[in-house]
Amino acid sequence: LQIEIDPTRIKRVIARFLTEVEQLAAQKEDKVFVVLNGSTEMVFKRDDGVVKCQEPVRDRFFKETFDELSDFDNIRLVDLAIPFKQGICDGGLQLRFKTDGHWNTNGHRVAADAIVQAIKG
Repeated sequence: LQIEIDPTRIKRVIARFLTEVEQLAAQKEDKVFVVLNGSTEMVFKRDDGVVKCQEPVRDRFFKETFDELSDFDNIRLVDLAIPFKQGICDGGLQLRFKTDGHWNTNGHRVAADAIVQAIKG
């Protein structure tokens, strides 16, 4: 089954969602943090079992859409791509379980540290 995705329509949906979240946050005088998953597949390539680090690709579509709609005062984007790259490539950490794609303790720690920095920051 092939599903055709219309990027313009998706951007409109994201814009509407974020606009409504922004309005609710403003009413409550609060901040909302949107966390963009730092997928480890986007950070490195495995070639014959060797980890090769590369610049994080991120979820460019969502990141670019969010950046285009950057007029929000009460919504902050926490992009985990860079902290995940640093954890894997610079820190030598395994951030996921080997049996599936879920974050292990290290992955949760890296994500939590990035979120705490964003909240403080």
